[in-house]
Amino acid sequence: MKAVQNYITSKDYKHLKELLDSGIVVVGFTTYDFNRFGEGDPGYIPMIVTDVCLIRLIDKGTQYERYDCSVRGHGFGDCWTVDSAKYSFEEYCEHLQLQYIEPTKIQPLNERV
Repeated sequence: MKAVQNYITSKDYKHLKELLDSGIVVVGFTTYDFNRFGEGDPGYIPMIVTDVCLIRLIDKGTQYERYDCSVRGHGFGDCWTVDSAKYSFEEYCEHLQLQYIEPTKIQPLNERV
């Protein structure tokens, strides 16, 4: 584990998947190139940033599951667990450079203040 902005984070993606599969929404961080759409332009300058995100299972079908990483209407990517998927869940997490905060207390949504 290592600290990101004073939070202890984890990259144990197997455990993350277990949390998500049990219905828990997890807070995490993703690191990406904010100017990634400018690659190839003559004046392109990479701008690497780390942003907070929500990681969750948003769709569970009979033959697939869909995991999402997003915040404030901005999707960083989603992962489908089907045989034809390009990436495994762990590769998806590595691609997004995900780190997550281990939940310390789990409460049903209707009990939150």
